[in-house]
Amino acid sequence: MTDFLFWVIQWLFYGVIYWVANFKAILLLSPVLGIAGLWLFFRLAPKTGRKVSGFIKTNYVELVWSLGVLLFAYACIFYLWDIIRSVASMVDLLRAEAGKEPPATEDIRNLAYAVAVLLGVLVAASTIPFGLIKVWMSERSTNAAEQGLITDRITKAVAGLGADKTVKVTGSDGTSTEGTEPNLVVRIGSIYALERIAQDSDRDHIQVMEILCAYIRTNALWDTTAQKAKDAPDERPRGDIQTALSVIGRRGADKINLERAQNYQLDLRSVDLRRARMSNGNFAEAKFSNSNLAGILLDEGNLERANLAKANMSHASIIDTNFDHANLIESHLIGSTIAISNLRGARLDQSDLSYSTISGCKLQGTNLAGATFSFARVIQIELDSLTTFDRGYCIKSFANNAEDENIPSATFDFAVFYNINFSQTKISKAHLSKTFADSSFILPEGMARPKNWSVEDLELTEVFDMYETWLKMENTPQSFA
Repeated sequence: MTDFLFWVIQWLFYGVIYWVANFKAILLLSPVLGIAGLWLFFRLAPKTGRKVSGFIKTNYVELVWSLGVLLFAYACIFYLWDIIRSVASMVDLLRAEAGKEPPATEDIRNLAYAVAVLLGVLVAASTIPFGLIKVWMSERSTNAAEQGLITDRITKAVAGLGADKTVKVTGSDGTSTEGTEPNLVVRIGSIYALERIAQDSDRDHIQVMEILCAYIRTNALWDTTAQKAKDAPDERPRGDIQTALSVIGRRGADKINLERAQNYQLDLRSVDLRRARMSNGNFAEAKFSNSNLAGILLDEGNLERANLAKANMSHASIIDTNFDHANLIESHLIGSTIAISNLRGARLDQSDLSYSTISGCKLQGTNLAGATFSFARVIQIELDSLTTFDRGYCIKSFANNAEDENIPSATFDFAVFYNINFSQTKISKAHLSKTFADSSFILPEGMARPKNWSVEDLELTEVFDMYETWLKMENTPQSFA
């Protein structure tokens, strides 16, 4: 498609060159050919065509002005100057004919008609600037009315977010009292109304996102003193909270680009979203630090460069999710399932992945200093020389403050590995002394295999069976099961 556009621009350029060489017919045909080219463009590239269509709707006043100026220029080049000269010549001829004896009545009448027509053309051409001014004034009035309507819609939607309903509560003694509770029907309707506004108005999109994030923070605030960070999930978000989260997660790529252009980040810090459904949601660069996300469903999500520091994501389902360069420092991923996900360049230092299953993930350049993998099942992950297990090997850019110097090494006590290549990493024998694996585990060159590891090439189920047996032999009170 890029080649096609380049061809069209090149053709128009050569058209101008030919016009300079007095081939005016080509310039006359260029608008027709340009319209045909646009039609082909919309047919061959419908997605790009929709973007162009949206651009035209947003900037149609400027386009009308440009078209008007272009038409006026065409008229001046091809007609107006000739018409002005023709009017003067015809007036002279009219005077000459009128001075003859006897006067040529028919010729005088024809010349008079011709002069009148030419003057009419000139008058019509002179109205073009006034028509353009009228379009501009109409656009200003329409835009003002539209903005006022959007403001009213936002005001009504925000008012609906606080809707309550009266309910009767019967006490243990049989007495009834009246109370209030959130009117979820009205609140959910208001959330969808805000979503429609965000879709229709780029100008108000970020403000709508701020409103929805503030609504979630207000109505689902996580009280860190009420429950320990490692506690298992026990409830789901209220219906209106889940709806708001879904609306935020499914905003379009054009809206996300708008947010990035204005350096806006979703602020969902310290929220309680236990067992929330966030699959297929785009939460790139969002702030989830200190939030309770235990038990969330995060399959096929995008949290690239998101801040999840000290977040509780225990027992979460994380499948085919993008955590590229995300901040997961001191996060809790206990008992979570993390499969075929991208964790390249992510910071997992001092995070807790005990009892988790990590399968098919990309951990190139990931910082695992101080992370805990006790009793974890680690299967077919991808590593490289930049994957960090000790503070001493951390990339310099990670050393932001003096506290980083006290980060301990990653621990893999009683973890099991299968089909992993650690040959390019800087993992030490101490990291693997209390782990289990079979012959599919590739160690760095020169490192001896722990004595308790199997020397056979086993199937995955066989590895797990032998792993459970080894745990019992070690008198370990816990097991993955």
